[in-house]
Amino acid sequence: MAIELRKINKIYGTKSNKFMALEDINLTIEKGEMVAIMGPSGSGKTTLLNIIGLMDKPTEGTYMLEEEDTSGFNNLKLSKYRNKNIAFIFQNFALINNETVLDNVVLPLSFRKLKSGIKKKIANEAIEAVGLSDKAKNKIKELSGGQKQRVAIARAIASDANIILADEPTGALDRNTGRDILEKLKQLNQKGKTIIIITHDISVTEFCHRTICIEDGRIVEKEAISI
Repeated sequence: MAIELRKINKIYGTKSNKFMALEDINLTIEKGEMVAIMGPSGSGKTTLLNIIGLMDKPTEGTYMLEEEDTSGFNNLKLSKYRNKNIAFIFQNFALINNETVLDNVVLPLSFRKLKSGIKKKIANEAIEAVGLSDKAKNKIKELSGGQKQRVAIARAIASDANIILADEPTGALDRNTGRDILEKLKQLNQKGKTIIIITHDISVTEFCHRTICIEDGRIVEKEAISI
């Protein structure tokens, strides 16, 4: 399995004024699954994604990632593991607007001990995979929303992460562009990547093996979908 959460709680605040963001989360996601996590705003979806992505730690419970107990990771190991194994795709793209497409896609490779020419080769291949070779030298601010999201996917491809976490990747896009982005993510999934998508968009579930519904910090439904 890629991911296993056991009795995860996430509490913010103090004893006298605490907020339970996640409560008794038990969840297993197998390697190579593509999973949608749905729920209303404030339900705990993003908190769950941040814990899965090692951006935050649970208050209680066990998080097994690639069969390793992450509670034993110090901050340095968390950072190294995240940079090597996990890629993020955000609704707001999280790109550097004044840099080129190529520079943005090369960025995650800065953590790897590779020659500059090899890094650029990997990045250019990733850019080609999302159909943006003709935009490689363009600055991000010159691109459309759909093109920016494809750059974010290219960055995930270049990182060669085993797990891709996408937070509302189609939220800022029109329907047709959104489906194009989901097709690109599905292609990555078919190559063995584990993909988890936070979404409000029910159409995203068409591309996923399972949909997990979360409400008030608790998982209320786990639905398998035939695709």
